[in-house]
Amino acid sequence: MKGNKSTIGTPIKCVKYACEYIYKALTKVYNQSIEQGIVPDILKLSKITPVDKGGDTTDPINYRPISTLSVFTQIFEKLVYRQLLNYIEKYEILYHFQFGFRKGRSTEQAIAEITDNLKNAIDNNLLTSRVFLDFAKAFDTVNHKLLLKKMEMYGIRTASPLVHKLLDK
Repeated sequence: MKGNKSTIGTPIKCVKYACEYIYKALTKVYNQSIEQGIVPDILKLSKITPVDKGGDTTDPINYRPISTLSVFTQIFEKLVYRQLLNYIEKYEILYHFQFGFRKGRSTEQAIAEITDNLKNAIDNNLLTSRVFLDFAKAFDTVNHKLLLKKMEMYGIRTASPLVHKLLDK
């Protein structure tokens, strides 16, 4: 990062005022990044703030890092998110009953679905049971190798080979 300065802290207002002058350059950087699967180092910088997840406050494991990204990285993330979401919805990749983290879906709908299933089972004299799991620190337990393989299985091009090498270690 020699000579490069962080873009963290660049006010959104400044970017809005300059957008008609910088949009072509940003579009070129963002498109090349997506096409090549490489994110420029300047967009990887973040300000990290530790947030307590609960438990012993002297144990570093009980903190999760919250990253504050630059406005340029936030714009890039939104572009990638929209492309990924459009792809996932177009090819109906998510399970129909995946209610969390989806636009137009809610916990109320999940409860209604469960209630309907239970009523139907009772009406048909079927044995019914449910298991509900709430994983503490669930994000920390994601198997990234498996996630990348699954993304590739669905036709989503994943990060550069360097990321795969790092995950293989």
